Amino acid sequence: SNHYISEGAVYAAITQEIEKMLAHGFLSGHSTKIIADYEKRLANIDADIHQLSVKQDELSNSLLEVYEAYTRHCTMKDEFKNQSENLITEHTDCEMKVRTLIAEKGRCKEQIGKLNRLISALREYQECRTLTKELVEAFIERISIFPQQRIELVLVMPELAASLR
Repeated sequence: SNHYISEGAVYAAITQEIEKMLAHGFLSGHSTKIIADYEKRLANIDADIHQLSVKQDELSNSLLEVYEAYTRHCTMKDEFKNQSENLITEHTDCEMKVRTLIAEKGRCKEQIGKLNRLISALREYQECRTLTKELVEAFIERISIFPQQRIELVLVMPELAASLR
């Protein structure tokens, strides 16, 4: 069922949540640490991707060596088949890990973008203490209204609010 609540009550709930974040020092260091953590994770992902790429190159070279040994009749067919299957499986595993890391890298970059939009909107709010559409969109994912005029704000980045409590 639909529940009515005044626009002022929603405004007050959003403002209260924003003021809590500001009071807990979100702009004076907390956000910088969160972004630094994401950037460190991105650097680690890049290093992991590089290591996996090097390993893939090594596996490709090994596969070529196994094939050349087989064509020179230095290895038996069964041995060639086992070695090549193992190398191909390992290469495929590396490829899957790289894809997973690339997806994680995208999520990290998305979170950094959300954080930067939120930081910008919060700084603007600090200057004029006025809620803007940009601030609400950068901060609030969804607003749910319940009986007895209870309001639930679902934040775009709920881990931020939790980390400040």
